[in-house]
Amino acid sequence: MKRLVSISVICLMALTMHAQRYAVMDFNAGAGVSQLDIDGISAIFATYFTPDGYTAVDHLTIDQALETEGYNRNHITPGEAVKVGEKLNASKVVIGEVKMVKKIYHVKVAILDTKTGDMRFESETSFDAAGYRTSVEELALRLSKNIALPKGYIDLGLPSGTLWKEENEDNQFYSYEAIVAKYGNALPTKEQFDELRQLCTWTWIGFGYKVVGPNGAVLIMPSSGYQHCDGTIHYEGAYGNYWSSTLEKEDNAWFLYLDLEEARVYSGENCNGRSARLVMKQ
Repeated sequence: MKRLVSISVICLMALTMHAQRYAVMDFNAGAGVSQLDIDGISAIFATYFTPDGYTAVDHLTIDQALETEGYNRNHITPGEAVKVGEKLNASKVVIGEVKMVKKIYHVKVAILDTKTGDMRFESETSFDAAGYRTSVEELALRLSKNIALPKGYIDLGLPSGTLWKEENEDNQFYSYEAIVAKYGNALPTKEQFDELRQLCTWTWIGFGYKVVGPNGAVLIMPSSGYQHCDGTIHYEGAYGNYWSSTLEKEDNAWFLYLDLEEARVYSGENCNGRSARLVMKQ
């Protein structure tokens, strides 16, 4: 049965959810490279590095954070970059180094995860003066694709690598059989719900929960109610029910239950209608 979500709820969800942030540091200056080279290459890279699902921290804010910490913006270490990224609430930081050997520029760029400090991706390119802009642009676009999130999904920084869909599917209730038939492996397992519940911070916001992941990214789980086996709808705006794909026994499956006091994983009758929130693995 279709249900409409109120305009006020939609607006509040839009205000509460936000994309992950990233910060591109000015690249380090290696042998044979001038400050003018560094400024130009860093600026071109930052212009074309635009991964989907992320928003950029502006250059002035990054410079202010570096100055506050007393770091040299053209000779920053990975550890220093991660520390600055944490202060900027950026889940990813980008660092690079430029050097010149026999009139050939060599640029190496790495993307660091601020939560773990680990390197997520690394790439490099080489070019002469004539290939300056095109080569750096291609490098930026290539790395953007490496960390881009699928449209409509959020990376909360969970150890399993699970990406969570930003919104409920269809604003509709499904029985267990119907939801598995329609979405299959796109449904979260009980283990994925357990991870979401245990490793994220949950805050009741009046119509559901604001869920903040280990990396600071935000997911909204509305309390959309549920549909009883007889077809009647109960507790819209007060309780939330989301099916997992995991059976407990023949006629019962696990689901995420929400009310204003808790978020827990229970099992319930498969004939009940519950909401669908999909997942994807990186």
